[in-house]
Amino acid sequence: MITTASDVQGTFAADLLGREFGWRADSFAPMKSISAAIVNGEPVVFLQESGERDWLPAGAVLPEHVRLCADMLELLQGPRSAAIVVTDRLLKPEEAAALGERTAVYRPRSLVLGLGCNRGTPAAELEAVVMETLAELGLSPLSVRNAATAAIKGDEAGLLELCGKYGWELSLYSPEQLNSVPLDCPSEIVFKATGAYGVCEPAALLSSGSGQLLLNKKKSGNVTIAVARVNFAG
Repeated sequence: MITTASDVQGTFAADLLGREFGWRADSFAPMKSISAAIVNGEPVVFLQESGERDWLPAGAVLPEHVRLCADMLELLQGPRSAAIVVTDRLLKPEEAAALGERTAVYRPRSLVLGLGCNRGTPAAELEAVVMETLAELGLSPLSVRNAATAAIKGDEAGLLELCGKYGWELSLYSPEQLNSVPLDCPSEIVFKATGAYGVCEPAALLSSGSGQLLLNKKKSGNVTIAVARVNFAG
């Protein structure tokens, strides 16, 4: 067993943050420097915009020199020698520049893609719509937890290929489950095809634990997409 300085001090290791939840870092390049700052008692700022809140290891204590921030403005205004940001949001160029190189950005698995498509839609088209949509919303693909759709689409080759490529689970919902979610614009056309008045919006909300819908249904070619943020409180 290897004992690290963070173990001895009863705090947390910057390079292991959220590992049990599947969090992924944009880069591990700054981790050694940030870990040194935590161990050496330098001022470190921590901002969490999304993801699981119980990230501090059992028995660990947050050091006094690690300051939790409510938002990016507070983080940037206070003293700091290093920063940790947990977010599914792509940082703005000015934010990244202000934060500097001694910053770790972690991506929690906090996004659900509600997807619908015409039969036989290729994975490449689905992928292009997903990546284009996430870029438009300013969200990181690394934070996608899973995709969700109607059970009738459970054998859709393009969907399965896309999910397999990125390691996303494909959550499937029956018409009854989908129809349990109130919709602003129920579709008779979708109902005739699937038995549900909507697919991507209710599937995303159901899979996210009735989280926040970040994007209402958008149609692009053969694909419809909605994006929801996971509700970690429920």
